[in-house]
Amino acid sequence: MKENKSLMAVKNKRFHYIWLRDNCLSEKSRHPSYFQKLYDFNKGKEIPKPKFVELTDKELIIDWDEHPPHRSIFPIEWLITYAYDQNQDGNNSKHQKGQSR
Repeated sequence: MKENKSLMAVKNKRFHYIWLRDNCLSEKSRHPSYFQKLYDFNKGKEIPKPKFVELTDKELIIDWDEHPPHRSIFPIEWLITYAYDQNQDGNNSKHQKGQSR
C-alpha cells in the first residue's frame, strides 16, 4: 500500500481519498433502501483526509479525520472491480466502462 496526501494505491490501483469517502459503503453514508449517497463533502466540509488506514488481505479500513468520527470498510475485491486505473492487460475496469457510456 502506497499513500500520499490525496491518494493511495492498493494492488497497483490508485484510489483518491475523495473518491473513497464519496463511495463509502457504510450504512451511515448510504440510504438503507435506495443506497443513495447521504454524505456530501461539498456542503461546507473539507476534502476528506484519513486519520488511520489499515490494509488487510481482504479489506481496506479507513478512519476519517472528521467529526463525528466515521469509518469506511472496503472489500479489496470491490475496490479492484471499481478501480479507475487500467488493468495490467490494458482492459478497463467496470468503473471506466460504465463512465464511458
